[in-house]
Amino acid sequence: MITEQDHFVHVSGHPCRDELAEMYRWTRPQIAVPVHGELRHMSEHARLARSLQVPQAVVIENGHMLRLAPGRAEIIDEVPSGRIFLDGRVLVEEGAGFSRARRALSYAGIIAITLAVDGRGRLAAEPSVIIDGIPEPVHAAIRAAAADAAKRSRKGDDNALKENVRRAARRAAQDAWGKKPVTRVEIAWV
Repeated sequence: MITEQDHFVHVSGHPCRDELAEMYRWTRPQIAVPVHGELRHMSEHARLARSLQVPQAVVIENGHMLRLAPGRAEIIDEVPSGRIFLDGRVLVEEGAGFSRARRALSYAGIIAITLAVDGRGRLAAEPSVIIDGIPEPVHAAIRAAAADAAKRSRKGDDNALKENVRRAARRAAQDAWGKKPVTRVEIAWV
């Protein structure tokens, strides 16, 4: 077997410096616009092009609008740019949080807890707990932790109640299973 350990092998799809130099000697372009890689890679690529007598080498960022002619190449505007994904029938921007949320759900499941609270701020019933994507042996620990935290929480502070129950259920899952599920808590006034 031939590997990069014992032979010079380059198969990444990205040309090495010598391959770029050969391409520039063959094509003799008037303008070089590196468009792939990190800024440091594109800057080095532009420096290489200039060293090979390419008259202009312009480093641009995503979204820059570059005019190539007439005259010298010049950044003249900026346009919206970035990655978008087709999610079902809807286009969403990268970083919109959907992908990360879905990964969390697929990795560790979800716990949804509803607390029925009466007019005095007391629990009117045992917490309703829906668990999905979590092994059955962990369910009892989650339910017990949610109920215990709900009973121990100070009355009258809805946010503290929700957060205490959320943390307790999540901690129980982590202690029993080793993963932290997405955990949501809602209060229903009865």
